Amino acid sequence: MSITIKPLPHHPSPEQNDSLGDWIEKLATENNVSFELMINHISDYASNVGFMNSLSSLTRCPIKMISKLINEFKEEFWNHKEKCPIKKCEYKNKHGFYLFRHVAMAHNLGIQWHQCPECEYKAKTRGTLVIHLANMHDINARLYECPHCEYTTKLYSSLIQHLSFSHNIGVKFYDCLHCDYQSKHSTTLKRHLAYIHDIGVKLYECPHCDYEAKQKHKLKEHINHIHNPAAKLYNCDLCDFNTKYKKVLTEHLAKIHDIDVKLYKCIHCDHQSKSKGDLDTHLSFSHNIGVIWYECPHCDHKAKSSGNLTKHLADIHNIGIKLHKCPHCDYEAKQKSNLNRHFANRHDIGVRLHKCPHCEYKSKQKSDLKRHINNKHNPNPKILDCPHCDFKTKNKDSLRNHIKLKHKNKLKV
Repeated sequence: MSITIKPLPHHPSPEQNDSLGDWIEKLATENNVSFELMINHISDYASNVGFMNSLSSLTRCPIKMISKLINEFKEEFWNHKEKCPIKKCEYKNKHGFYLFRHVAMAHNLGIQWHQCPECEYKAKTRGTLVIHLANMHDINARLYECPHCEYTTKLYSSLIQHLSFSHNIGVKFYDCLHCDYQSKHSTTLKRHLAYIHDIGVKLYECPHCDYEAKQKHKLKEHINHIHNPAAKLYNCDLCDFNTKYKKVLTEHLAKIHDIDVKLYKCIHCDHQSKSKGDLDTHLSFSHNIGVIWYECPHCDHKAKSSGNLTKHLADIHNIGIKLHKCPHCDYEAKQKSNLNRHFANRHDIGVRLHKCPHCEYKSKQKSDLKRHINNKHNPNPKILDCPHCDFKTKNKDSLRNHIKLKHKNKLKV
């Protein structure tokens, strides 16, 4: 028996970069219905004529055009209404409300955005918007004070985290069953298990190539950089820098040009950072807070990042070495970053000059510029002491090289 499918009142054609989910989300918005209702409406017909035919009939869009879109939905997902319809997701819930809330939160489809009335920020939940309004616009803000020190915050959750990290109050340690690692957060333990012991690893696969990532945001970055050449570029008006990410441009403006700088202060020392990521790195490397240790399986070496462990394995154990060859000379490097540095220093390829804001000094390496500013323009430079002798220096790299040369037998592994 043939079925007559009445087209949707509004059915815009999909755009070039849309996935099926993106397009269905737009169809729901144009027809003033929820994403859940639109999916269910399509599914009612799909059970008889198939998903693609149902969409084609509802939108008058040729199946040939629809089939070119990235399809993130499972086959015949409408026959399993308690399961998440997105491929490779194992989430289940018998209640449609919670199931589609999961689709919104985990897969960014059907989100009802909460718009900030003061700026362009949008939040997935009202609670997140309330936090944003308090933090960024001082709307209904309340200061929470630590009873043990002078720390204050606008977030109760930040106060609890502070009490845990700084005063060990209310701490529950999560122990790794496979090594001596401990964490104050269950999520950090899960990340440790995935990265160090390959337990509970969920791989996110690229739909365009064989790339796999253990973190969803890494997959998004990969797709944007490799498979989306037409992505919008955010350009810096003060230099030649550009990026595909607005957040990266904001960080660049703050770090390089001191525009709209928001300083993140370390509660354990006088250190200040222009980005939260830099503060997290400082807390990890300087105060051992939030550290995930990466242990070498061949010696006692521990690293605070997977990249440093990979470098150690290549440099010390010759494991996982991929030699990067210079096409202009005989130079070879174990690290791609070293090859890029070689290109800039020896062949003037990909050179980006970092200019000193205080004088005419220029450098091909950002680290050289930092060292120059600290040595020449900092009236109160931080003096670094060698823990094994009377050696002093203004430069962290100089101290590291000194210890390697003079105190090699005392190096921590």
